[in-house]
Amino acid sequence: DVHLIPKSSTDSVVVSSTAFQCLGALAPIVVPNTKHFELLEKEIVKYNNRKELKEAIIKLILDEDFRKDVLNSAEKYVNNNSSEKVAELFIKLFRDI
Repeated sequence: DVHLIPKSSTDSVVVSSTAFQCLGALAPIVVPNTKHFELLEKEIVKYNNRKELKEAIIKLILDEDFRKDVLNSAEKYVNNNSSEKVAELFIKLFRDI
């Protein structure tokens, strides 16, 4: 499986809540190289044009090591940013105040 998220280019400061929600599914995510995804690097695969989109999908299908690297990065991101971890940070902050 490969998850494709289409987003058009923007000059605004934005994030893709869709990408963050989909990371937990641990299916590779392929996205256009737009500001929506600038906070994510190794956790997703970015493309700039149709040729790169095609190449990214083929690489994810055929290159097991590349696919595993992307999925491992996604899993690490999900674990590091889980609701439990975020809650722990807020609790620590409130205790320190």
